Amino acid sequence: MPTREIYWNITGHQLMYLLMGLALAVCGFGFYQHLRGWRRGRKEYRLDHFGERLQALWRFGLAQRRIARESLAGIAHLPLFWGFVILFIGTLIVAGQADLGLNLLYGSFYLVFSLVLDLAGLAAVCGILAAAYRRYVKRDEKLQPSFLDDALAVGLILGILLTGFLVEGLRIAATQDPWRMWSPAGWLVAMAWSGTGAETLSILHRSGWWVHQVLALTLIAYLPYSKMVHILIAPLNVFFRTMGAAAPLPPVDLSGAVPFGAGNPEGFSWKQLMETSACTRCGRCESNCPAFLSGKPLSPKQVTQNLKHYLAHGKGLDEAALPAVPAPVEVAAAATRENGMIDVVVSREGIWACTTCLACEEECPVLVEHTRRTVAMRRHLVLAESDFPPEVRKVFRNLEKQGNPWGEWWGSRKDWAASLQVQTLGENPAADILYWVGCAGAFDERNQQVATAMTKVLKSAGVNFAILGTEEHCCGDAARRIGNEYLFRRLAEKNIETLRRYQVRRVVTTCPHCYHVLRNEYPELGLTCEVLHHSELVAELISQGKLSLDKELPGQAVYHDSCYLGRYNQVYDAPRRVVGGLPGTTVVEVTNSREKSFCCGAGGGRMWMEEGLGTRINTMRVEQISAAGASLVVSGCPFCLTMLDDGIKTMQAEGSMAALDLVEAVAKTLS
Repeated sequence: MPTREIYWNITGHQLMYLLMGLALAVCGFGFYQHLRGWRRGRKEYRLDHFGERLQALWRFGLAQRRIARESLAGIAHLPLFWGFVILFIGTLIVAGQADLGLNLLYGSFYLVFSLVLDLAGLAAVCGILAAAYRRYVKRDEKLQPSFLDDALAVGLILGILLTGFLVEGLRIAATQDPWRMWSPAGWLVAMAWSGTGAETLSILHRSGWWVHQVLALTLIAYLPYSKMVHILIAPLNVFFRTMGAAAPLPPVDLSGAVPFGAGNPEGFSWKQLMETSACTRCGRCESNCPAFLSGKPLSPKQVTQNLKHYLAHGKGLDEAALPAVPAPVEVAAAATRENGMIDVVVSREGIWACTTCLACEEECPVLVEHTRRTVAMRRHLVLAESDFPPEVRKVFRNLEKQGNPWGEWWGSRKDWAASLQVQTLGENPAADILYWVGCAGAFDERNQQVATAMTKVLKSAGVNFAILGTEEHCCGDAARRIGNEYLFRRLAEKNIETLRRYQVRRVVTTCPHCYHVLRNEYPELGLTCEVLHHSELVAELISQGKLSLDKELPGQAVYHDSCYLGRYNQVYDAPRRVVGGLPGTTVVEVTNSREKSFCCGAGGGRMWMEEGLGTRINTMRVEQISAAGASLVVSGCPFCLTMLDDGIKTMQAEGSMAALDLVEAVAKTLS
């Protein structure tokens, strides 16, 4: 019957259990150090939506869908991961027979077992060789490998795999195993040793077995002290991810009972601190971050790694012990350490450079939530230190006094519609839908044209709608993303009270920022109503035959995905159906589109801040769109429209390219 002796030719294998105990103790102490760091964070319940969490664990932790997006990374990681998973299961089965007396490795099962483990080992070898190629031949800039750590990891894994095949081949050669064809890799190794004496094979086999064991136990002991710790932490990070649509920002306790935001690790949640151990240092976040790519002092990867080192070493950490924070963080000296982690983990310029576009999170294979950490640090700067860009002070004052960031008189909020005969909810309480105009549509001259076009489209479709007029206030998106939770809460509560008073059930808005806040963040404060982006409503009206698009709008058009509509709310298809249905318009896709869309540069309150460092993000985006050969760029966001218009002017491309809001394009084609 097909089988083999587990400890053939091995004496004193009991010593292995002592060594294993030592390795596990060292490993356990390392993980305890990680856990001790995470426990500095705030308590947070993360066991809701248990079934959805398991599904996410399968998709991103085991199936590794995001890792596979990059072909070479997928070739390296998937076979390595699954190869080791299978080999680990095989090791458990061998231990079950050797140590527990389970009779498993016999007959057909043993043959299949041998074949599967050999194939898994070969897959893992291919994976680790591909990983080595990326680091030491291709020299992928995103990885920025630490030579010692990466070399140890690659060397240990490759050594374990190769010595495993060597030991198997020597055993087959020495015993002339009749079932050797079921271990193809071991069989090939055995053929290389054909003709070698039995005593030599025995010595080599016994020596190789012990080398294999020592390498494996060294890997176990080294695991929590190396970048390989993500093997175990990353699946946990995926499981404990923020659940719910668009991952709304967590609320802040404004009672003063706890510190505002995160000026030190205790200001983060335990999950946000755990992310530092889950990070694989793959660099995908920064290679898709518009701030990093445009030369701003912000690298999501570096911030995560710096926070990891800060957790390990604390305030007394020498500057040389930290990975370099992008310039100009040289100002982080002893005085700044006394104030906490900011300026040590990330520069203040870096904190304000973030556009909260979620490009980093969309690409992260282990679902690290960079943006929430950035906003937490902004909250600390704004609420605890009153430290923010000087131009933001005026924005806060405008929001407080006039309810809009432009600072226009609140009583003029309806003036844009003076000649359009648009009713307010007070005049038409039976309206089927509330058109939430937003501050841009009400006060910005360019976006007033969008509000006018939206009115034309709604009237053409026979929609019974109304606006709030002077009863509408800013939704508070900019205040919240900049870090002023007090101001956000004040604005939100006013709006929610008004919406409740009118018993509003359906809202449409032309602004993705308003859309996101009303749809995903106001519910935490008690609002319950359906919220639509105007692209969704227009697509619905067209499908119902309520809009006739007869006039041609000739040219090639690119649809620019707004971050807060796309990555935040997964609205990609509705606007494309609308643009694709415009008569005479040919739709082309820019390289960076849909989930990989490149930010316009206005999100996260950046609309109201100066962009004095690096390249202007909106110019980079217009260059990408221009390369697609489009004469028309269509957006569904007032901030994007403003930034794209400015980018076109900066490039002096007004004669060859124009920017329109989606509803403006639709209005131009109405008969």
